[in-house]
Amino acid sequence: MLRHYLAAALRHLDRHRLYAVVNVGALALALAAALLIGLYVRDELSFDRWIPAHDRIHRVAMGIGLGNTQLPPSAGTAPQIAAWLLEDFPQIEVSGRLRNARGRIQVGANESDVAIAWSDAELQDVLALPKISGDVRAALERPDGAVLTQETARRLYGREDVLDQTLTLDGKSSFRIGAVLRDLPAQTHFAFEVLLSARSAVSPLVPRDAPLQFMNQSFDEFASALTYLRLRPGADPRRLDEGLQVAMEKHVTVPRGPDGKPLVPTPRLYLQGLADIHFVPAGANAMKPAGSRELLLALSGTGALILVIAIVNFINLTTAYGDSRSLEVAMRRVAGATRAELALQFIGESALQVGCAATLAAALVEWLQPQLGAILGRSIAEPWWQNAASTLQIAGFTVAIAVVAGLYPALVLTRPAPAPGLRCHGAGVGGIRLRRGLVAVQFAILTLLLIGVIVVDGQSSFAVRTGLGFRSENLVVIDSDCRGSFVAELKRLPGIKAAACSDSRFGIGGGGSAVSTPAGSAVPLLVTFVAAQTGLLELAGLAPVAGRFDLDGDGVVINQAAVSALGLRTAAEAVGRSARFLSDDALRIVGVAPDFALQGIGTQIQPMVFRNSPQAYRYVIAQMVGANPRQTLVAIDALWKRSGHSGPIHRELLDHAIQRTWRDLRRQAGVLAGFTAVAVTIAALGLFGLSAQLARRRSGEIAVRKALGAGTPQVLRLLLVQFARPAIWANVLAWPIAAWVMDRWLHGFIYRIELRWWMFALASLASLAIAVMAGAMHALRTARLRPAVVLREL
Repeated sequence: MLRHYLAAALRHLDRHRLYAVVNVGALALALAAALLIGLYVRDELSFDRWIPAHDRIHRVAMGIGLGNTQLPPSAGTAPQIAAWLLEDFPQIEVSGRLRNARGRIQVGANESDVAIAWSDAELQDVLALPKISGDVRAALERPDGAVLTQETARRLYGREDVLDQTLTLDGKSSFRIGAVLRDLPAQTHFAFEVLLSARSAVSPLVPRDAPLQFMNQSFDEFASALTYLRLRPGADPRRLDEGLQVAMEKHVTVPRGPDGKPLVPTPRLYLQGLADIHFVPAGANAMKPAGSRELLLALSGTGALILVIAIVNFINLTTAYGDSRSLEVAMRRVAGATRAELALQFIGESALQVGCAATLAAALVEWLQPQLGAILGRSIAEPWWQNAASTLQIAGFTVAIAVVAGLYPALVLTRPAPAPGLRCHGAGVGGIRLRRGLVAVQFAILTLLLIGVIVVDGQSSFAVRTGLGFRSENLVVIDSDCRGSFVAELKRLPGIKAAACSDSRFGIGGGGSAVSTPAGSAVPLLVTFVAAQTGLLELAGLAPVAGRFDLDGDGVVINQAAVSALGLRTAAEAVGRSARFLSDDALRIVGVAPDFALQGIGTQIQPMVFRNSPQAYRYVIAQMVGANPRQTLVAIDALWKRSGHSGPIHRELLDHAIQRTWRDLRRQAGVLAGFTAVAVTIAALGLFGLSAQLARRRSGEIAVRKALGAGTPQVLRLLLVQFARPAIWANVLAWPIAAWVMDRWLHGFIYRIELRWWMFALASLASLAIAVMAGAMHALRTARLRPAVVLREL
C-alpha cells in the first residue's frame, strides 16, 4: 500500500510540476531561514557559557544617579572594591580584576597594535582560562609577566612555542611570556590578545589596597577596573546583590558640602551573571558592544512569521490544486478506501514534500552559514549537524511541520462524497473564502515585516548621520599627543583645509566625564570636559549659538545642555559669565555650542565644557579637501614618518569609526532586511502558484466573458483585482500591529526618528505590488486565450 501511495504522490507531483517546485522551494527557503535564525539565537545565548562554572561567576558593575542623568551601570568599577568585597562577603570564593587598553607590542623588528589587558593573577582562579602551555597564574604573579593567545603568538613570533620570549610595550617596558592561552571563542565578552601583569610598575591597574578617592578623578577613570567574582558552591547571588550597596556606603566616602550633606550620591553596585553580560548595556570600559535580547526576539518572531507564511502557502496550494484530485479521491472511496486511509495518504504526500524541502534547506544552511557569520562579524559556534540535540530538535520540528501543513488539506480533500466527485471532478474544494483569508494573513505578515525594515533602516541611518548633530565627512582622526611640529606641518599639506587637537573623537566617545555641582545648580550633574583647540568645533560644521568659539585664552565654550544645567534661560545670557564646575576652577564662558551627540545617540546629551588643555591632547582631527582623499592620506602617512615618530601612524576616517560604532544596529537592519526578502520571495512564490491555479479554474468564465465582448484589459483587471484584494485587506490588520511594535522598539533609543505615515504607505504599496506582479503573468496569459479553444476543452 505504501508503494502504491508513493507512486500516486509522485504522479501527482509530476503532473503539476509548477505546484511541486513552488511548494517545495518556498518551504525550503522558510526552513533554511528559520534554521539560520535558530543558529544565530543559539550562538548569542551561548556567550561565556564555555567558561567552567560560569553560573557561579559574576561581574560587578557600577552606576550613579545624578540630577541631569541616570548613568547606566558601567562595566568597570573602582579597582579597590575587589579586596573589600572578598573580606566582607564570605560567600565569595575569589575575586579577580583586569583593565583593558590598547598598546604597541614590539618583537624584534616587528611591531603590532594589540588589545591588551592588565590583569591580576587571581583572575585565572576566577575564570580558569584555557591554556596550551605555561602557567597563567604564575606568569601574572611576576611584575614582568605576559600571557599571549595562540593567534597573537603566531602573528608576533610565527609560532606558538614562545615561552620565556620577551616583548616590549610602547617601546619602553619589557615583559617575559609565561603562558599561551587557547584562542578565546568568538562567543565571549572578553576581547584581549595579551594579558600583562597588574604588578608591573607601568600598570594603570592600581593595587587592591590603594586609597579610594572618588572625586579626584573622572567617573570613567574611577570605574576603570573590570571586577569578577567566583561564588562558593550554593551561594545565593541575590543575597550578595542586596548587600553590595551597604558595603559600598561603608567603604566609599563621598565629599560633603558646608551643610554636611553629600555633594554627590554614593555610586551603586550591581551584580551581573557571566552568562548575562553579553546582553547588559556595555557601559564605560566594556571590551565589546552588548548584544540585544530585543534583536533575538525580533529575529525569532521573524523566523516564526516566515514559517507561518510558508505553511499558509502550502495549505493554500495543496487545497487549490486538490480539485484535480477529486476524481481520484472519489474512485478510491468507491473502491472501499476509508477516509482515515485517504487522510494518511495526503499526510504522507505532505511529509514527502516537507522532507524534500528539509533536505534542500539543510544544503542551503550549510552554504549560507559562513555568509551569515561574515555579516555578523564572527563565526557561528558549530555546524548544526554536529550537535545531536539540535539535530533531533530540527527533525522533530520538521515532522511537526509536515503534520500541521498536511493535516488540513488531508481533511478537506477527503471530505466530498463519491457521487459528487464522479459527477463533476473539476469542482473546487477547500474553501475559497478560507484561502483568501489565509492569503490576507500572509500579506499582513509581509506588510508588517516591510514596515519593520523601513523603520529600522531609518533609525540606523539617523544614528550614523543625522542624529549626531555634526558633520563627519572628510574628517580623519590621527592618534597623536600634538607635541612637536607635526600639527603645524599637517595644516600646510595641500589636501588639508584645517586641523585641531582634542582628547576625544567626535561621535565615537571621548571627553572625561566628571561629577560636579556647578554654581547655579542645586543638584550634582555629570559634566563632560573636552580638551579642544580653537577650530575643533568648526571642523565639525558647528556654529556658535551665542558668543564665539575662542579657546586660545582662559575662556571655555559650553553646550546648550550646560546652559540649562546652570539654570540660565538663554544661551546669550551665559556668554561672559564665570562658572565653577570642578573644585575651585572659575571658568569664563565665551561661547555656546549647539547640542550634539558626542558619544552617539544611545547616550543622553550631557553638559559639555570645551577648554584648551594641551596636556590632555590625544588626537589630531583634520579636514580633507579635494577630489583625491587617498592621495592626502598617503601624504599624511609620509609626514608622520618625516616627523620622527618611532611607531606606525594610527589614523581612521571619522565616518568609518562612526559606522563601526553603530555596526550592530546596521547589522540588525541588514539581517532583518535579508530575512524579510526571504519572506517576500516565499509570499510571491505562493501567490504565483495560486494565481496559476486560479487562472486555470476561471478560464471557462473568462472565455465566456470574451465571447460576449469583454476585452483583454477588462479581463486582466478582473483577475488582478482578485489577486490584490487580500493584500489590501491585509494592511488593515498590519498597520496597527506594526505601529505598536515599532513604537516600542524606537523607545529603546534616547534620540530617535518618528513614525511617519509614508513608512506604512510605502510598505503597503510594496506588498500590493508584489501581489500584482506575482499574478500578472498568469492573468495576462489567461486574458489572451482564444475563447473557442478554451470552450472546446471544457
